[in-house]
Amino acid sequence: SHCGALLYRCDQLLARLTPERTILTSDNNNNMLLLRTNLLAPLCRRALMTSAVQQKLPGVINPGYIKIREKYVQFQIDNGKLVHLRGGPFDNLLFAITVSVCGIGLCMCFKVYWDLAWPRKPQ
Repeated sequence: SHCGALLYRCDQLLARLTPERTILTSDNNNNMLLLRTNLLAPLCRRALMTSAVQQKLPGVINPGYIKIREKYVQFQIDNGKLVHLRGGPFDNLLFAITVSVCGIGLCMCFKVYWDLAWPRKPQ
């Protein structure tokens, strides 16, 4: 009774409902099997992994996430600085280099326009 029914699943990559894809295959006894690819993908992904499965204990937070949370708080403080300059002196240095390179490029563009507008006379 379910021959004409379409099954839908939530595609996490596309964030929308998509019809389930199915594959027809046969087993050792030549019996036709209907496999759902969305059920096989996690199994195949796990089979290709080389690391051991880690069990997450409830209430235990990885120290890396705590560092990220501290950085997040630092960037949320309203101290009047631009967001891309709140990281410290290294961000200020990168900003200065970026502005310098953009300024040099703009000057070189104007030089090209000047040379094209008033070409030098051949001698």
